[in-house]
Amino acid sequence: MTSFTNEQLELLHDSTNAVYRLLTSTRVVNKTKTRKRFALLMLHDMCARADSIRILCTSRQSAGTEQLARSCFEIYVDILNLYRYPDDYPSYLEYISDLGKRKVLQAIRSNPASPYSRSITAQMQVRWGTTVDELLSAINNELRRHRASLSPMFFKAKKSPTDPQAQVNTRIEDRARWADEMANYDAVYRLYSGSTHSELGSMLSSVARDGKMVWPPQQPPPSTFPVDLVTVWLLNSAKHVARKVQKPTSPFTALLRRRGDVIEDALTRSIPQS
Repeated sequence: MTSFTNEQLELLHDSTNAVYRLLTSTRVVNKTKTRKRFALLMLHDMCARADSIRILCTSRQSAGTEQLARSCFEIYVDILNLYRYPDDYPSYLEYISDLGKRKVLQAIRSNPASPYSRSITAQMQVRWGTTVDELLSAINNELRRHRASLSPMFFKAKKSPTDPQAQVNTRIEDRARWADEMANYDAVYRLYSGSTHSELGSMLSSVARDGKMVWPPQQPPPSTFPVDLVTVWLLNSAKHVARKVQKPTSPFTALLRRRGDVIEDALTRSIPQS
């Protein structure tokens, strides 16, 4: 690997370590507010995904790094919105989570004879002592409760939550817009949609060389672009969380400065000397 690649991977490693130190030094008790719990939970998950990207790239593996980076962007957007809309966003996140659970339960109830449905139903009864219908009813109640607490900005056409026809915006595009991150969404999130959805064009890097097809496939060197993107999102997220939990932000500011130096040095080296 090139010196530039090594520097980026070392920077991401140091960044994840700094975030883990923040997480383990932050106290959580029974009275801790939901917003703080969610912020720490999401930052931890982003950090774990970032570490997976680093490990894959260190092992010279590239499959999966773009999908992981894409999911880190979603977490980054949610952390920004969690502090931008502190009164509404925790309920919005819970609404999104319960909405996904309801879709799974509805699919199980609609296809009770499938092997998948039978396995899940049996495990629910053994582990939790509940049925699909009972859990679905409880989740529907939670959805109504979370929906009622949302402001009109979270609904399509900004309708009132009391309007039975009002639909909640659940797309990542909407969440990116609320966080003022549409530039990142349009550039990076769309860029990585191909590999996430297994589009044919995203599979060509291992068989394309100088405009020609090669076979058998050759493992391309891992791209450091996801490494750099996730480093920035992780450090910026950590700064937000650290500020809110009254921890020093200086470690993350220093790492962001170091990242700028690494990029600047690489650009300088790439310019031909006269």
